Amino acid sequence: MYFLGLDGGGSKTHALIANAAGEALSLGVAGYGNCSGDNFERAFTQYTLAVDSALQQATLNREQIVASGFGLAGYDWPSETEKVQAALDTLGLPGPRRAVNDTIIGLIGGSTEGWGVVVVAGRGENCRGRDRDGHESRTVGDGYLFGDGGGGDWLVLQAIRAVATAWTGRNPPTRLTELLLNHTQTPDVTTLMEGLSLRRIQLDHSAAPLVFEAAAQGDAIALEILEGAGRELGLNAAALSRQLHLEKEAFEVVLVGSIFNGSHPALKESLKRHVLAAAPQARFIRPVGPPVVGAVLLAMEAANITPSPTVRQHLNETTLQLMSR
Repeated sequence: MYFLGLDGGGSKTHALIANAAGEALSLGVAGYGNCSGDNFERAFTQYTLAVDSALQQATLNREQIVASGFGLAGYDWPSETEKVQAALDTLGLPGPRRAVNDTIIGLIGGSTEGWGVVVVAGRGENCRGRDRDGHESRTVGDGYLFGDGGGGDWLVLQAIRAVATAWTGRNPPTRLTELLLNHTQTPDVTTLMEGLSLRRIQLDHSAAPLVFEAAAQGDAIALEILEGAGRELGLNAAALSRQLHLEKEAFEVVLVGSIFNGSHPALKESLKRHVLAAAPQARFIRPVGPPVVGAVLLAMEAANITPSPTVRQHLNETTLQLMSR
């Protein structure tokens, strides 16, 4: 039996084919896979390319796929289901299938048993939960306006505010001022503020490591920003555990995304502290393999197959081997 999982993300699309033993056989790679709004048709073109590539590499045809699973960035609300399912029909894959937001496959693949809470923090941030029976909980996952914070863009926003308020004298000086000046190759703070205000200077999530750098150098303001990011992410994770009534259970919190690679521990320690205040038995883990592993496990779930821990481990290991070639 062969299963296909697809991870359609903001930077790439992965389509992975594996057998029932958890042997990853092929990995198709394509481009931008966020299917929100005007990107819908573009994303599904990339899904087709990735699926075709995976099938060709595995020397399989579509009829040999038993079930499929899809984790799609931009698939956020029930009102989008009909449109998404109709577009998935065009891929021509037989058998049962499941389609979820891409955050969920990070949880399914990153956790030991496919349930718990996942916190995603890269450029942005998202948080979703799933109990043993498959019931889900979620945040809005659409930025600071909706109470979602802690990702790279959020960190940079806080850094800019810290530099601006230090410049005006409202708050203490911060090492972030010098780091942002160097990063933007700007001679002084006045020029930096003018450039940012007039949109001549653009700062995005790529500047987020500067906050970790300043914190590592002992900057109190940067440390406060990292602790704030951990608070934002941790409070959301705690809220989802309450939605699913997991407060007294031992469950895993899967930490996904580049922000958790940061060089200073303040963010993760703050996150853990706020989660444990609500759910004292929570455990914190990082995923072993890429999110597309969760999409294959979702396909197995669609076929009413519960993979053993050995199958899960083998799927992670063989997928990483494929990706390293």
